[in-house]
Amino acid sequence: MRRSIFLCRALRCLRASGMREAVTEGGAHILYCGPLAMRLVNDYTLETWNPYEASSGTIKHYDTHEQLCDAMLLMGLESLGII
Repeated sequence: MRRSIFLCRALRCLRASGMREAVTEGGAHILYCGPLAMRLVNDYTLETWNPYEASSGTIKHYDTHEQLCDAMLLMGLESLGII
């Protein structure tokens, strides 16, 4: 997966707001924003779930990479209580 300028900006903003990151043994990057966990499946697909529950996540596909980054930023900031 590529690291676009849109993704770098979103991650930088979320890190500054308190996001935590983890990398699984399989190489997946998990972003923890308060009660929301996110995983970038590919450049157009994002999986979200509540890390405190055992239920499976929701997978959302976006038309463009920029839309994915915008959605990820907004959901992350909202979950962290910034907006």
